[in-house]
Amino acid sequence: MALFLGRFPRNYIFSALVLGGLLFFLSGCFETEFNFDTQVHTDGSVTRKTRIEGQGATLFKVPQAKGWKAKTLETRGDRTLVPEMITHIQAEGHFKAGQEIPPDYEFDLAKQAAQWGEKDKKRLEEAGLKPPYEAQLFSRNQVRIQQIKGWFTVTTFYEETFQTTGLLALLFQDLKEQIQKEGEARGQIYQPAELEAFAKLRLEEEILPEFQFESQVKLPGKILSANGRKLSVDTAVWKFSMKDFVKEFSAYKLTASSEAFRPSGFLFVGVCLALLVFFFAMSFLGMKTHKKDIFGSRKPPKKSE
Repeated sequence: MALFLGRFPRNYIFSALVLGGLLFFLSGCFETEFNFDTQVHTDGSVTRKTRIEGQGATLFKVPQAKGWKAKTLETRGDRTLVPEMITHIQAEGHFKAGQEIPPDYEFDLAKQAAQWGEKDKKRLEEAGLKPPYEAQLFSRNQVRIQQIKGWFTVTTFYEETFQTTGLLALLFQDLKEQIQKEGEARGQIYQPAELEAFAKLRLEEEILPEFQFESQVKLPGKILSANGRKLSVDTAVWKFSMKDFVKEFSAYKLTASSEAFRPSGFLFVGVCLALLVFFFAMSFLGMKTHKKDIFGSRKPPKKSE
C-alpha cells in the first residue's frame, strides 16, 4: 500500500486519507463473501452448495433455476453508528452434468433497474452503458466438466470461469462523483486526472478486495493438477477477491484435473477372464469326454482261429 501511494504526489495522499472515513462506509456497503463447494462424482454428476453473504449480497440473484433449492434471510450487523442489514443466500443443487449447472454468481439487473431513476440512467450513460443493458451489465459464472473414460481409469477436467462486465465502470463513475462532492464541500476542485487517480486508487485498494471468493472442488480420485491450492488428495481450494480478476478485473478462471480408477472396467475384465476360463475348461472337458467315447466304444479285435 505504501509503495503504491508513493507513486502519487503528497496532495493526492492527503486527500485520499481525508476521504478514508467516507469510503470506509462506502466500501462496507459492498462487503460480500461468496462460498462455493462443488463435488464431481465418478459418473459426471455434480453436487454444489453456494453461500453468498454480506451487505452486497442483495445485488446478486438467488439461485432459483432448475436443480437449485435456495433460501434467504437477513440479519442486522454490529455497527452502531450506521446500522446495516446483512443478506444471507444459501443454495444447494444436484445436476447430471457440469454443463447443466445454472449460474449462481449473477448480478440481479432486473431488481436494480427497477429502482433506477433518470439520474441513475444518466450515470449509466456517463459510464458508457446504454440500453439494453443485459449485454453490457452482468456478472455470471460457467462450469465446464469433461470426462475421458478408459478401460481402467476416468480422467476428469474441471473449469469454472467468473465474469464481470460493466459493473466496475458503473462503480468507478459513482466513486468519482462521490470524491468530487466531498472535494467541493471542502472548497477543493479536482482536475479530471486527479479524480481518475483517486477513484482508481480507492477502487483497487478498498472496494474490489471487499468481494471475497472461496471455492472448494472435490474431484473423483486423485488431483493431477490445479491452479489453486491442493487441500487434500482429491480436493483443491481457491481463495481470491475481485481484485485478482484479470483483463481489467473482468474474469477469473479455476482449472483442475484428476484421475480415478474405474471399478466397472476391472469388473468387466474380470467377467471376461472368468468366461474365458469357463469356456476353456468346458472345451477341455468336452474333448476329453469325446476321446473317451471314441476309444471306449472300440471293440477288441477277434482272436484268429
